[in-house]
Amino acid sequence: SLPYAVITEHVALLQNESVEFKIAGSNLDVLVGKKNVALMDDISLVDLTYNIAQPGNRVAKRGFDIIVSLFLLIALPFVTLASRKLRNNMYFKKMRSLLRYSFSGSYSLVGPRPSTVEHAALGKPGVTGYWFTENEPEENYKKLDVFYGKNQSLWLDIEILTRTFLILVKGN
Repeated sequence: SLPYAVITEHVALLQNESVEFKIAGSNLDVLVGKKNVALMDDISLVDLTYNIAQPGNRVAKRGFDIIVSLFLLIALPFVTLASRKLRNNMYFKKMRSLLRYSFSGSYSLVGPRPSTVEHAALGKPGVTGYWFTENEPEENYKKLDVFYGKNQSLWLDIEILTRTFLILVKGN
């Protein structure tokens, strides 16, 4: 019996090793890793992959991060001059400094909460993410991060960035 974090850590470590991972069992509690899981026809299997770990998605996400971070680094000083609410928002102040990390590549614009990132399967920590936009207790952040890692796309990143901006403007 392994904790979920250990399972996903091993999946992340072997993403580029031509090993397929599947979850089997009625409670989704058996992890199977083999070079060819097609040999296991008699077991009902569920894929365990993360969109964020796919090479094409990583390249597109990095390009998106660079372009949007650069735009925001240039535009945000003007936005803060026009909005007293944003100027006084503590998260907004912290987010402006984190954008530099996103531009340099140590953070991503959207990703798992920095304090909950345990392994590469979920991607780089994010300036924002579901953990910021969803009104969930902190104990659910890891589930939100896993959901994001599995379903990551540029459209999802745009949605999360838009929701983050709206939350900051409303001051909630």
